[in-house]
Amino acid sequence: VREGGPYRASIAFAWRLLGYGLGQFGSDWIEGRPIPRVMVAAPLVLDSPRLVDTYLDDNAEPAAVFSDRARYERYLPLLGNVNYANRQTVWRDEFVPG
Repeated sequence: VREGGPYRASIAFAWRLLGYGLGQFGSDWIEGRPIPRVMVAAPLVLDSPRLVDTYLDDNAEPAAVFSDRARYERYLPLLGNVNYANRQTVWRDEFVPG
């Protein structure tokens, strides 16, 4: 995609950002802080050189992306929150992101 070849789009997942976030949220949980209840790991469509470069740059610096919640949620939307006190409260209905 970036080099203008025959491929017009690529599908990617933000695995590094996901791993970094899981580690940070695990640490937050151990320290008693609330964490997101759901991380949506949706595929990303990279259909321009700019998007490919942004994706590669962001995955190279997961700490910087994680520190900016809006930027992090462009890759991995975070839904709800949970803490130790309300951990037994669960969703019983199917959730389909819209």
